[in-house]
Amino acid sequence: MMFGFVSLAIVGIYPQEALAEGMKNKDFLELTDDQKKHRIYAMIDTLSLIAVLKNKEQGLCVAKWYYNDTKKKNGLILAYMNKYADSSPSNLLITLTENSCGEYVTET
Repeated sequence: MMFGFVSLAIVGIYPQEALAEGMKNKDFLELTDDQKKHRIYAMIDTLSLIAVLKNKEQGLCVAKWYYNDTKKKNGLILAYMNKYADSSPSNLLITLTENSCGEYVTET
């Protein structure tokens, strides 16, 4: 979990192209394996933080969804990125985590 906190800190300091509007999954797939891994960590940690703002259980669900089996989830994420090459990495991860943990937005 310590790595998760480090990833979250990096999001605040280091510009994340994967979170930037305009980056497509096909662009993400051209990154090195190490870059992909660390950017996925950062995006998951960010989504988990956003979910915690809604409720603690959802935030824990997002973190557990990914961190309980990162190798399997990375394979799933990268497979969907190949399938939906013109979508964005952030939209893909939002969809995958919402399917397991509920929507991030609340009704107003």
